[in-house]
Amino acid sequence: MNELEFRTTATFFLRDLFQQCSQSKIEIEPHWDIDHLCFRVETEDEYRKFQANFLEFSELLIESPVQGRLISTFELLNPIVFNDRVISLVELPAPKLGKKVKTGFEHIEVVCALSFEELRRKYSHLKIDDKGLNKSFNREFEIELDRASVKFHHSSLASVIRLEQNSKVFQTLMKSELLQSFKDCDPLIAGTFPLGLETESSDIDLLLNSCDLLDIEHRLKSSYQQRSNFRLDKYKVKENPTLICHFDFEGVPFEIFVQSIPTVRQDAQRHFVIEDRILKLGGALFKERVREQRRLGLKTEAAFVKALGFNDPDPFQFLLNFCDSTDKELAKLF
Repeated sequence: MNELEFRTTATFFLRDLFQQCSQSKIEIEPHWDIDHLCFRVETEDEYRKFQANFLEFSELLIESPVQGRLISTFELLNPIVFNDRVISLVELPAPKLGKKVKTGFEHIEVVCALSFEELRRKYSHLKIDDKGLNKSFNREFEIELDRASVKFHHSSLASVIRLEQNSKVFQTLMKSELLQSFKDCDPLIAGTFPLGLETESSDIDLLLNSCDLLDIEHRLKSSYQQRSNFRLDKYKVKENPTLICHFDFEGVPFEIFVQSIPTVRQDAQRHFVIEDRILKLGGALFKERVREQRRLGLKTEAAFVKALGFNDPDPFQFLLNFCDSTDKELAKLF
């Protein structure tokens, strides 16, 4: 498969998938990021063949074992643009033992702004595969269609790869068992580590949703109060009661941010998603501009605004203003 064949096949697949979504009344909002395409193969020989093919027009970001088989993730040198959406990653899994698939594109994955519970209620009439909700990290919700499927999650594959490749931080996150212990609070990782913009003072930002902040306070104290630099603070952020907990776990600082707002709609997550999308569209040169602003001491949001060439007095709100923008609208920032 050469690049022209790849792009042509991908476009036909996307057209058919969106037609199926329309027929099933599945809404993929224009500002939701199509995170990546997934291309399945039937045999190990095909896996190696297509891996070599893809390397002719993309860069291999990572090849890693997942559930007993290898998965390669490629970044396209020339992203696919479909209905003003920019798709830059393609995932190539090796065949899974005991599972039969047809060679070709199988699904897309979308970073959405609805909680999994909202998705479950909204699409209860469709064929759902929710096994991905059992994962402790990067949980996903799948809707199966006749000829494809759509997976929804809350972190882009690129951000997941960045975090996993920071082995010390990722291993510490897993060892802390925060994601497992607070799974009922829809935990999400935001901040600079999954953006690849961390500095020496960066911490792991974990967002939680709970209507009972007192219960979360007790649970955090019970499990982490003995950790160094443990501190609990209570604020009102935009009139919303907020609990913030800090501590160090084996040398890695954590910040736990708790509100009675679904984590997908907390401002920290919205900042993270829009920054991730801007990084994707801006490419390596723009990312280096943001890093330079970070090295000069600016906080993340201010660094993005400065790197974009703006001088807004409220960089936090400046970025929030673009959360509902399409890729085509965001591209105008550059």
